Amino acid sequence: MINTSTQGMNDQKYIHRPLLDARSIRVLALEPAHSLADPLHCRLDDVSLDDASKSPYNALSYVWGARTGDRAIQCEGRIMLVTESCELALRYLRHESATRTLWVDAICINQQSVAELDQQVPLMADIYRLAEKVTIWLGVGSPECFETVRKAKLLYATRHVLGGRTIDLAAKWYAWGNRAQSHSDTFPSLCEHSWFKRIWTLQEFIFAQSPVVMVGKHTCTADALEAYFRWRWPRFLEADRHRGAYFASRSLVKQLFALKRSSTFAHAWIVIKLLQYASPNEATEPADKIYGLISLLRHQGTEGDLQLPVIDYSRPVQDVYEDLSRQLIRFSRVLWTLQFVGLESRVSGLPSWVADWNLRFLGGSVKMDLDLYTTTRKSEIDMDLFEASLKHHLALKGQLFSTVSHVSQRVPAVRNYDNSVESVTAIAAHIPMLLEFAAEANRRHGKAAGSYEGCLATLTYNARGGPMVTDIIAFTTESGHLSVTMAAVQVGDVVVLFAGAEVPFILRRKDRGGNEESAIQNTYVFVGPAIVHRIMDGEAWPEETVVKDLETFILE
Repeated sequence: MINTSTQGMNDQKYIHRPLLDARSIRVLALEPAHSLADPLHCRLDDVSLDDASKSPYNALSYVWGARTGDRAIQCEGRIMLVTESCELALRYLRHESATRTLWVDAICINQQSVAELDQQVPLMADIYRLAEKVTIWLGVGSPECFETVRKAKLLYATRHVLGGRTIDLAAKWYAWGNRAQSHSDTFPSLCEHSWFKRIWTLQEFIFAQSPVVMVGKHTCTADALEAYFRWRWPRFLEADRHRGAYFASRSLVKQLFALKRSSTFAHAWIVIKLLQYASPNEATEPADKIYGLISLLRHQGTEGDLQLPVIDYSRPVQDVYEDLSRQLIRFSRVLWTLQFVGLESRVSGLPSWVADWNLRFLGGSVKMDLDLYTTTRKSEIDMDLFEASLKHHLALKGQLFSTVSHVSQRVPAVRNYDNSVESVTAIAAHIPMLLEFAAEANRRHGKAAGSYEGCLATLTYNARGGPMVTDIIAFTTESGHLSVTMAAVQVGDVVVLFAGAEVPFILRRKDRGGNEESAIQNTYVFVGPAIVHRIMDGEAWPEETVVKDLETFILE
């Protein structure tokens, strides 16, 4: 594809004109061309979202790829740089004989102006909702992708013959699918496209009134693609349920279609579920994941009493993340946001108790189903103490359960459970501690078998969630409890039960002077959530517990 040299073009660069008012947007008038390789020429026109019906446009939903553009196009006789992904989309969307009106975020918004970003980003929901059509660009594609689009269109075209709703087609077509040609399924390569992993494309898809999927020159409606996907889903489960990210990407697609069908979200706690869904969805800017969801929630009418952060790209991302964490705790009066926190790969400068909302996978809840437990019997936090917390600090009531005495190696992530060597190797990482735990139980109680069985169950199963021998650390406490975590636990850490928490949490004493004696009393660094065998259903939390009488812990 053409890559025009950009050297010496600074004096010819296109400069965006100021927008007319707060509801104005720019649309791209893309000039026609007979050849795919012809240079791209366009102009930018101002339109008002309040009169969108008088100026119809097609909104493009795509993935930028690179953060900055290096492909030159002509905009009103001047040079504008776009990414390769954007350039390819424009070439394939361009008509042969008529001008096409598009909205493309990288072009229609002045990306160099923080003020304009702050003004235009809140309009994104309306931009996609009011578009005459939304085109989902999944790249130039491959023969396998083209085959997927062809099959989706064929399936959808026969829906009236088969009868019933589109989403019920799976049962009627599954038998036919098993008798179809034996070649490998063509849908996976489409699921793997990065479009399904971006936070902005999530909201773009949900707001789109008439989304159309485009792969090269091949198109089908999103409804058709969903019908095909739901038909193939049982086959996906059979063929690839152990194949890690391959299966996960398909699960994301399934959730995306489910969100699209939901006309409203019932409660504001859906924020955390959306964040959990969006955790694998990459974002170019660290705050984008939050701002994308804010736009989505506000336009779905579910914000309610939850005061979400104001979209402001000039704010430090650390403040945005802390603000969101506080608001979620304040609104819910419980601590499920802490389940998403870990010490690894975090934005620098974050308080230890604040989740890095841009992590690819958030905390342990993704793999450990932590929301299924009631360790503190559905208690609530002490709101007076919470509101008195200083900036960057979180003050909570709780009880110190025990101290970590032994820690195993981290079990490596298992990519394929059908690979017996890999599975055995993963489990073997815990054998030394299993034996030590059993021996200690024998010394304490005169028996080891029951403890060993419980220990093995804790390691290999999330009691309600199924197999979980992957990317975890097992540890024991001085109280003799076997536990597992995905956090970087160390000997000497403490396990604490907080009022308002569904699971135990691991804390590390704050050491300001280089030795244990100098640590400030009850000031801790947050390490992460844990599953502690035989206390997850409230066994260590008496029913008569009075929250205000508990110990105070300060997290930094």
